[in-house]
Amino acid sequence: MKAWHFALKLTFLLAITLLTPAFALAQQGTEAGDATQDAAADDLDGVFFGVANINVVNVDVFVTDKKGNPVNGLTKDDFLIFENGDPMEVSNFYAVAEGRPVAPAAAPGTVPDVDIESPRVKLEELLPEDERLHLIIYIDNKNIHPASRNRVLNRMHRFLRSELSRGDRVMVVSYDQSITVRQHFTTDMDLVEDALEEISGLSGSATLRDSERRSALENIDEANDVLSATQFARSYADSVFTELNFTFDGLEKQISVLSGLNGRKAILHVSDGLPRTVGEDLFIFVDEKFRRSNARLEAAVYDVSLRYRDLVSKANAGDVTFYTLEATGLGAHQSISADFGGTIDGGGLAFIDSIRAANLQEPLHILAGDTGGMSFTNTNAVEMSLGRVAKDFKNYYSLGYRPPHYGDGRYYKIEVKTKRKDLEIRHRNGYRDRTSEAHLADGSVATLYFGGERNPLEAEIVFGRPSPDGRHYMLPMSIKLPLKRIVLAPQGDFYIGRVKISLVVMDEEGGTSPVQPQEPVTIRIPRAEIETARQQLYVYDLGLAVRKGFSRIAVGIRDELSTETSFLRQTVNIGD
Repeated sequence: MKAWHFALKLTFLLAITLLTPAFALAQQGTEAGDATQDAAADDLDGVFFGVANINVVNVDVFVTDKKGNPVNGLTKDDFLIFENGDPMEVSNFYAVAEGRPVAPAAAPGTVPDVDIESPRVKLEELLPEDERLHLIIYIDNKNIHPASRNRVLNRMHRFLRSELSRGDRVMVVSYDQSITVRQHFTTDMDLVEDALEEISGLSGSATLRDSERRSALENIDEANDVLSATQFARSYADSVFTELNFTFDGLEKQISVLSGLNGRKAILHVSDGLPRTVGEDLFIFVDEKFRRSNARLEAAVYDVSLRYRDLVSKANAGDVTFYTLEATGLGAHQSISADFGGTIDGGGLAFIDSIRAANLQEPLHILAGDTGGMSFTNTNAVEMSLGRVAKDFKNYYSLGYRPPHYGDGRYYKIEVKTKRKDLEIRHRNGYRDRTSEAHLADGSVATLYFGGERNPLEAEIVFGRPSPDGRHYMLPMSIKLPLKRIVLAPQGDFYIGRVKISLVVMDEEGGTSPVQPQEPVTIRIPRAEIETARQQLYVYDLGLAVRKGFSRIAVGIRDELSTETSFLRQTVNIGD
């Protein structure tokens, strides 16, 4: 069978350190067969103008009464939805009550295919794929005390065994300067509990952080001048601020991993809190000791509120909901202890500790509240908190609407109201209208980690024989596309189509490349040859420079005219 070729050499180089994986990309030109790939942009205006992208925004809505109990039984007509203040028509409506989908009213004379009320019908058979739950239990070991963490982990058994629905997929990760996946997505709660048990044996970095903070407080208390005292606060803040950047990177990675998945997506974030303004309490303590020093103004340099807002924006773009659980519970202020009495300025350290507690809790409220989830702070009732999370998973409404825009990259505010004034309502507060490139990249990352291939374009990945290339191996790779699956639009003497391709690679140690989006590939086929071409393959040739050992490669392919997208994943073993 004749193939129309497009050749490109890409060089992917995994970094030696896995903390900062990096790839280099080099394009060395193209080779065209009978088809021409590089049409001028001006030639495409008539072809791609007016292409309809069906964009449906889905919003999970949680409705409760004043006591926090789920309210079921509402219909599409009970809701009003607004985007940037403009009313939107609800085009899609789906309701789940106690883990079971609510049947829409049947047309007269029809019989439902499945009796969803029958207890013999398994829940996992009732929910469609795009309503299945993917939950990441995220233990922030860098920002938690071991005793607090283990108190929460020891109370998760009921949540996992009785309150999640069968078919819910759970993943366990821990964070300690970098992400460690303890258990990939599974429905087997035995495996989940084994992963949590593994985490319970780890140390926690918050204990060391407390020691550093206590030392800084003592130094500030003993300082003879405001400059020295401020420097102690600044030194502590610099150290925590640097570490916090890694914390943001870890959360962003988990959001990215979830964004490309179908279905409902949530992160249960367990920590002892995250600072909104690093070291704020220490700078205020300097002001308490040296009146009118204005040291607290320096704290603004360490304000990371915008980073949390950026996390919210990314989570909402990927339809990821945060549930944040402060593991500390109710306890005494840490500075009041036998070796550090807290009697300075008439017990001022209790005041300083209260500032720190509020500072650590505010980001938890932001992450959860703005993504439609819930935050639990200042409570020892872990089981009750997890039970409320489970109620969200089992009782919700999914509303869909079609906005008058697609892929413009802008952020849009969402507001959902009910016509009943006695109800409380929660939902994500907005979303970023991701471009088609972003959708392709997110889907490629999700496929890399979790598989779940979708291949409506009937694409195929074929690898050639690798050859040594310095410290790496050059791996030939071809992406084959049946032209009958690509929409080709007539324009003058040609039929023209456009395909976008995205690649991401992971080595056997878990180091991953940034997603490598390629320039859109334009396919031009002479009109006289179109019928023959439809029976042939279009081949996109690449060369990947990879390290010895196993490499996992995920590819996303999007037909720009039909908007059909394929995601494929393959693993190769190089050098043996």
